[in-house]
Amino acid sequence: MIFSNSIKSIVRSKGKTALFSILIFSLTLALCICVSVWAAIDAFLEECEDFFTTIGVFEYIGTEYPNDVIYDSYMDDALHKFDIESISSHPSVLLWDQSIRSSGYVEGFWRTDQYMPKRMLSVIIVGNISDSNQDFYTGIAMKTGYSLLIEDDTIIHIDKDFGPLESDHYYILFGEAYYGRTPIINLARSDYENAIAKNLGISMPYKRDITIDKNGFSSYEIPKDSMFNEFSETLRVISNSVLVVSTKDILSLYPFNQNELYILDGRIFSQDEYASESKVCVISQLMAERMSVRIGDKINLSTTKSDYPDLEDAFFADTGFSDTSDYEVVGITNSIGDKFWYVYVPFSDEFIHSNFPIGYTIGQAVIKNGYGEEFYGDIEPLLGDRIRLTVYDQGYSSVEIPYTTLLTVVKILTAVFVLVELAVCVFFGYLFVYRQKDTIETMLMLGSGNMRVFSYFLFSSGIIAFSACFAATAAGRFLSRFIMALVRKIAEYFRLIDARFSNARLSITKTLEFNPDVGWNIFIIVSSAVLVSCIISCIVFLSFGFIRRKKKGNKRIGPKREKRSMYNPSTSIKYAILSVFRGGPRTIVVPVLALTVILFFGQLADVMQSQHERIEYIYDNNVIEGYFTDFKGKQISKQNVNAYNVAKLNHSGYIEDLCITVSEPSYFVGTALKNGKTYDIPPLIVPGNSFVRESLQAEISRGPNITFTNNLSGSPEFYYADRVEIDYMSGYDDTMFTAIDDEDACICIVTKTYMQEHDLSYGDVIRVAVDKIVNSNEYFGLRIFSHYDLKIVGSYIKHGEKDTIYSPLSEKFDVSLIWNQTDNEEEDITDANKKELLDINLNSVTFKIKDSRSLLEFKNFMSNYGYSQVNKISMIREFVVLKDSVMNSSLANVTQQIRYLNIAYPILYVLIAVVAYAVSYLMVVSRKKEFATMAGLGTDKKQAFYSFFSEQMILCITGAVIGLVIWYVIFKQLSYMHIALVFGYILFYLTGSAVSINVMSKTGVLAVMADRD
Repeated sequence: MIFSNSIKSIVRSKGKTALFSILIFSLTLALCICVSVWAAIDAFLEECEDFFTTIGVFEYIGTEYPNDVIYDSYMDDALHKFDIESISSHPSVLLWDQSIRSSGYVEGFWRTDQYMPKRMLSVIIVGNISDSNQDFYTGIAMKTGYSLLIEDDTIIHIDKDFGPLESDHYYILFGEAYYGRTPIINLARSDYENAIAKNLGISMPYKRDITIDKNGFSSYEIPKDSMFNEFSETLRVISNSVLVVSTKDILSLYPFNQNELYILDGRIFSQDEYASESKVCVISQLMAERMSVRIGDKINLSTTKSDYPDLEDAFFADTGFSDTSDYEVVGITNSIGDKFWYVYVPFSDEFIHSNFPIGYTIGQAVIKNGYGEEFYGDIEPLLGDRIRLTVYDQGYSSVEIPYTTLLTVVKILTAVFVLVELAVCVFFGYLFVYRQKDTIETMLMLGSGNMRVFSYFLFSSGIIAFSACFAATAAGRFLSRFIMALVRKIAEYFRLIDARFSNARLSITKTLEFNPDVGWNIFIIVSSAVLVSCIISCIVFLSFGFIRRKKKGNKRIGPKREKRSMYNPSTSIKYAILSVFRGGPRTIVVPVLALTVILFFGQLADVMQSQHERIEYIYDNNVIEGYFTDFKGKQISKQNVNAYNVAKLNHSGYIEDLCITVSEPSYFVGTALKNGKTYDIPPLIVPGNSFVRESLQAEISRGPNITFTNNLSGSPEFYYADRVEIDYMSGYDDTMFTAIDDEDACICIVTKTYMQEHDLSYGDVIRVAVDKIVNSNEYFGLRIFSHYDLKIVGSYIKHGEKDTIYSPLSEKFDVSLIWNQTDNEEEDITDANKKELLDINLNSVTFKIKDSRSLLEFKNFMSNYGYSQVNKISMIREFVVLKDSVMNSSLANVTQQIRYLNIAYPILYVLIAVVAYAVSYLMVVSRKKEFATMAGLGTDKKQAFYSFFSEQMILCITGAVIGLVIWYVIFKQLSYMHIALVFGYILFYLTGSAVSINVMSKTGVLAVMADRD
């Protein structure tokens, strides 16, 4: 009976039934989708936490950077001021792993790579010597102590720098082997001293006669004091040495983090092995193959702790190794050219390591994912001169930022839908239960018990809510795959950072797909929560109905006492005012709602304006630098950049402060002008003998670079330095590098060490040769090495081992080809100029962007032109990096907020419009009996309309005006956006009122009076 009556009740009120069925279904479906997307993104971000590892690598950018096995004394000095505590104690740091390395040796492993220490040094016994009457002897290697190239019983050419060699004698020779133009190996004299041996008073002469007479024939015998075997063993160990790396987390090391190295067989170290400092190791595939080692086998690893910094001085045969232990091979990596001799072991306090830094890596910090920019911003200002921090996140930010942004939006939408859903549940209980309080009283008066009344209303409302929630559950699950695919596409829109050419993109990008599988449970839980909310709302309003009845129980049943009323003239405005005064709570609700909405609109408009002001501030306070680099983004020197491309870049109009260098090694020939006196210095003549010529060219290549530049501080040696200490000759300063010099000799600055070494003074003119062979007109077509006559006008304190000579760029080529062109006028580069530019290669290029607001346009220009990015090759294999990560991060935060607002604001506007419409509608509809009474008394429909409409207009506009006045008094401003939103709210509110009044006017009086719910 109760069930059938409940169904009839639903059918009788089919309008409200349909309305709330649609509302509950739509909002529950939206809520299900939001919660499922929330859960899916949250799970995906947790997966990202495990999949990606963010590290901050600290390096010293020395003049030989990125050499990974060098010792730089300047770095050693910088490390004394390096504050490890500030890094390891940073809240975002999970682990600090300092670079701890040692020179080691594994018996059975051999090397032939170009990175071998003292690669071509050889100790041999030579005999059967003959003089070729050229610049070398020919002999036979009788016995090889150590050599990479020379084997026993092979013919070699011996440089005559060894001094006279007799044909029937045998010699121990110490030198450097190399190939000339013939297949026969050459041996050049080399002076080598092992620091440990020198400290012991032991030296290896480059030549020693060991001939003995044996039965009338010449033979040889190795003297016991010759140290032949000791130095042979020393060279063998040093040349075939390994670099042992001790680490607290092998995956945090740059090669592993950036996937240069990866496990081919076995595994990485376990946490137990780290904790117990186990003697296990990871080696390369090539090392394993050369030693025939597999997973589980052990290698005998020896390490040294030398008192000397260079790797070639880490071992001497007489003193031996510091430690020798067996290590189990648990992992085998791929082999790469410059790291296949590395052996990785877990960190141990007992590990024997060098007291000096090996390579330029200081260490790396494992950082919480997503905190890379914060860590960089906090730590980078604390770093000393030439110490660089680079954050590598494996592409985490490019994945995390869009989905985190989207997750925040989803959370906002979820909160909005929850509030709206709760409001609907409240209205649902109010209209389906509380508005039928008279029905409750009637049922109770007719003898229906409390339980039957409860059942009647809960059945009817429960069927509507359950049907809508069940349908929403099924629809949500059915649409889930489509929704998740849509989320992936939407995430692309939320990519806040354009990482093209950015120094934030120096890291590799690992790929992790967003492909969640959302089950039924989320949809069932959300729908159940909505259903329960609807039922609770109905129960609460039912309880209010019972409470009202009890309070009225002792009152007399009959007509209500007539209340005294104000005079009611038959005019719409006066009736509206009368209704306002006697409306009670009804009068307060509308203006308070309007006032609240207007203040809220003001806050929205103010927030949006402040965000745009923050963007302008960021643009005004950031200068973006750029530079050309290698494929990995490691160094700015030793590049090969075409001058034509740089000219086009400069003409684009986007850049300024362009700094260019061109470098070539030099050879000091002599001083052409010293203390005002001129000396006739002949050119460096090219030797006719190929052996001597190649030896001379090799010596030139080892000499100090002469670098032509237009900006000394922007050159690679000083790019990462805080300052450059230069002393200039009177009349010269930094402008010498940009001024066009009209003196006979090129001007230059040199290191103070270089001046002392060659006894030079300011004003002296030196001649330096470069490895470029030309025919000299002055010397009758004689082939000479090209040279420069350089006037010394300044000196500086060098920042590395080399004594680089700096000279203005205009001394190298016509700089007007690049600088004296008009921006964006490509036709100014004539064919002749273009050909000249194409023949010029530049070794480093740095610049600044004129206006950071044009960053996106500049990136589009470079992308369209064909420049390559780090780890991403394009049409032009010249790699450009822009130092925009800090600005991008700041902009991303603001842009993220703006996108939140751009998404949330329209939704809020729509919701507020709906609320305005619904509240005004309900405020009028709730007085339908009053409207029917007026109609029954003969009031004209138009007059009734204006009476109700005027009342709502007075209340709404009053609240809006008060809200605007309060806002202006507090903040002293009113934006156009704020005023427009106020008018929009008033419009929607009055529209709802008008529609509601029209609906009531079209309903018959008896129908209105008979409507009990």
